Amino acid sequence: MEQTEKEVALVELEGKINHSQKKMLSLADQYGRDSLYTIKQSQVLDTLIIEYMRRKRKIS
Repeated sequence: MEQTEKEVALVELEGKINHSQKKMLSLADQYGRDSLYTIKQSQVLDTLIIEYMRRKRKIS
């Protein structure tokens, strides 16, 4: 089955989300859950997830 460009973009975005999650957890371990670094990374992760859900909805 051939993947469309939109599906490929979703897979790439999933990779970015996974990377961002790992980075956030690493920062939380290093600096604590309430640190500025962790909170900023959490905001980045939230933005990626929102974008993922928008794109997923457009494909469906």
